[in-house]
Amino acid sequence: MLDAGDNKDVGHRRWVLYPQTREMGTGDVPATGSLNSANALWILDANAGGPRPATRQPYVAWPPAGYVPYQLVFPRWSFSVAGADFSQAFITVRRDGAAVAVAVGSVVAGFGENTITWTIEGKDPAARVTLARPASDVAYAVEITNVLVGGASQSYRYTVTAFDPDVAAAGAPTVAILGGPTVPIAGRAGSYAVAAPAFLARFQWRSLQFSVTAPRFDAEGGGLGGLLASVSGYDPLTTDVRGAGAAGFRLVTQPPVQENQTLTLPDTYYASDLGATVSFLSRLGFAKTTQAARVQVSLDDGLVWSDLFTQAGDDSAGESTFRSRTVSLAGYERRPIRLRFNLTFTNGTSLFNPADNRVG
Repeated sequence: MLDAGDNKDVGHRRWVLYPQTREMGTGDVPATGSLNSANALWILDANAGGPRPATRQPYVAWPPAGYVPYQLVFPRWSFSVAGADFSQAFITVRRDGAAVAVAVGSVVAGFGENTITWTIEGKDPAARVTLARPASDVAYAVEITNVLVGGASQSYRYTVTAFDPDVAAAGAPTVAILGGPTVPIAGRAGSYAVAAPAFLARFQWRSLQFSVTAPRFDAEGGGLGGLLASVSGYDPLTTDVRGAGAAGFRLVTQPPVQENQTLTLPDTYYASDLGATVSFLSRLGFAKTTQAARVQVSLDDGLVWSDLFTQAGDDSAGESTFRSRTVSLAGYERRPIRLRFNLTFTNGTSLFNPADNRVG
């Protein structure tokens, strides 16, 4: 659905949302050695050429009309109508009543349903989200005029309301705890009574394991210490470059497959409200200004990542020694989070030779 970067025709999205299709399939293989990971998406079932079924609206839009989690409001928007001519169409988008810039990206027919795509507010189509986590609901009113369908000019209007699904709306019913110990005691059973809103048929519970010691990850055992690596063409474990001990981790942009390089902590964490932090030793050596070392946090199990720490390269040798850094988790207390370290870069830019262990 994202269809970021050069996918201006949003081919994946058009087929996934094609109304005739009833059966689809998807398959993945992980990266192995020098071979890249890959995905296959199967979208043409026996109904592909059949009559169009009735849909909620006579068009297909992404993001769709109505309330949409902000994480799924991608930079590239699309609007499809079967048999439509969008060559003369005009698009207006208003955010909470104020007009925003619209840049039309593509008008392509011939597969799925005829579609027009655009970006708003000058957003980079290579990014993963249109807007940051909103403090309140954001309403985008879309108007598309002069769409030719069967030779007649048609206009379409709809509103996309981006919201944060992790925050209850004002006045929403709450789940109140009516009884039970304020602080659970290890090794002792505790009973709780709750008042459930009438619309809830059942609860789902998250079990948490608290620890008085911070989880620690290092390379001293000769492996990644539990970290999950997404790298291309090299081993991130190194004994040549380290801040302490006998080994460390190295991230570098490695040709010919130039991708962002990532080390992800394996678990979901629930940070306390007692000043939780992430501490690490780091050294950003030779790196371009278009590269950056980052520590990122995710509230949705890795769908959207936000920067906790960012250090861009300076087109020179950078740091020659390791620095001790501590990053605050303020704002993420009492929330389930994922954490990762990564090295990012801008497509189409030159990079230092990764064979030199002072790079990355």
